[in-house]
This record gives sequence, structure tokens and C-alpha cells, in this order.
Amino acid sequence: MLWTQASNALEGNTFSKGDTLFFLREGLTVSGKTLQEHLEIKGHSDAVERMAEMAVGGVPLGERELFELHRLVQTAAITDAYRPVGAWKRENNGTQAEKDGKLVWHEYPSFEQTPKLMERWISEFATLSPKDRAEALLCYAKAHISFVSIHPFFDGNGRMARLLANFPLLRNGFPPIIIQRSARREYIDLLSAFQKMQASPFPELADCQAFTAFLETQWSETWEIINAAHGTQAARRKMSGVEGPAPAEQDNEAGMEGGHRTVSLCAAPAPVEAEDSGPRP
Repeated sequence: MLWTQASNALEGNTFSKGDTLFFLREGLTVSGKTLQEHLEIKGHSDAVERMAEMAVGGVPLGERELFELHRLVQTAAITDAYRPVGAWKRENNGTQAEKDGKLVWHEYPSFEQTPKLMERWISEFATLSPKDRAEALLCYAKAHISFVSIHPFFDGNGRMARLLANFPLLRNGFPPIIIQRSARREYIDLLSAFQKMQASPFPELADCQAFTAFLETQWSETWEIINAAHGTQAARRKMSGVEGPAPAEQDNEAGMEGGHRTVSLCAAPAPVEAEDSGPRP
């Protein structure tokens, strides 16, 4: 729920956390919100749930899976054959950026280059397997920066980058990194800085340092929720007199206990219980 609300908020969706929880839990619309905003929330939530299933099931993310997730995230009706959903872009795209105090046009790799670049992206993405928090941050940064630097879809690249970059984390038992709306300017500036400096969309280790430092601050809220949940669970176990150790607390060198466990933050809450060719990354 938090992930869905935050990622859509970065793209201008006005749903609050409470709105998102109410809509996904109760299945009722939120007064004053547009149909498109409701569809964006539902589509992203479905995509998160589907990707979590893939992570748990050991499904590798290839072109077919990326197209499936894109169809879930992009809920608008297809009205232009050159702006497909669930397929690579068919025309070039770019965005305005600031350079030396002036607005300049930044062109992403062409649609002709995209299939080959994404073939490499998918191949490198498959090797990302973090063992600790530092590696998890680096894996997210590399996947995210390279994806938005290619901008393989006509629209939805920011939502897709934030979704896909969390896949190696979920697959290895870490909770998702959630970038908040309040950090949007810093987030965009960091991505733009890489795109202005580098000819290749694939970052080296040094290129990721500033972005990983930013991601670490954004990850803190997720860890606070996880640790609070562990504390509540431990208290319940103590009150009920259940013997045996409570789930391990998270630290800087470990993922979720036992690995390969999804986190409730990833999916829509159960009833009984949780762009882009323009200037957005």
C-alpha cells in the first residue's frame, strides 16, 4: 500500500496513504479523485502483487514478464499505435533537463536501440542478488538508473523502474525501497545528473554512490515499519507465553530472516488486515 501510494504520488497522483488504504481494502472509490487516479492505484497494486508472486516463485524477469507488468501499471486506453502498452517504444522520447543553468533537451536512446539495450539490461538484471543491505542498495541503484536512462517504454518508465528495481530485493528477502513524494526534487536531480554526465545508460560503481546514499535515507521508513511489526509480534508472543525465538531483528548485514520472504508492504492489504517521455524520471 505504501509503495503504491508513494510511487504514484511521484507522478502526480493525489491519493493520500489513507485514500490508498481505503480504496484497496474496501474496494470503494474516494470522493474527489479522478477515475484515472483510481486506475493508477489499482494497476500499480496489481503489478506489485504479481511481481511478488514472481519473486517468491523464482520466475526470472524477461521481456515477456516486463511487458506483463507494464500492462498492469499502465491503465490508460491505447489510442496510438506508436505509444504501445506492453511493448517497447516505437518512437523516440526525451525530457527537458538543466545544464549550466539552462534548459536543454535530453534525448533517451532511440527506439531502434531499445531492444538491444534492454536485452543487455535483462541479462545484467538477472545477476543482481544482494546478500546484505549495502549490496541491496547498489542493486536497486544500478537497476533503476539504467532502466530510466534507457526509457524503453513510451510511458510509465518511472513507475516501472521503481517497481523492477525492488525485484532483486524481494527475491532475496529484503523489504522494498520506497521513494517518498517529499523527496521528488532530489530524486529527479540525482537521476538527471547521471544522464547528463554519462554516454552509456549502464552505471559504474562510482556513478551510483550519491543515489545509493539517497536511497538509504528513503529505505529507513520501511525498516522502521518492519522493526515495529517485529516488536509487536515479540510482545504478543511474550504475553501468550509462546516459547521459542521471535523473528530476527533486521540489521545492516542481513535481509529478511531465512531469505526469499515477501513483505506485507508489497501487496494490497487483505480485508481482515498492507511519465514518462516527458520530464518525469
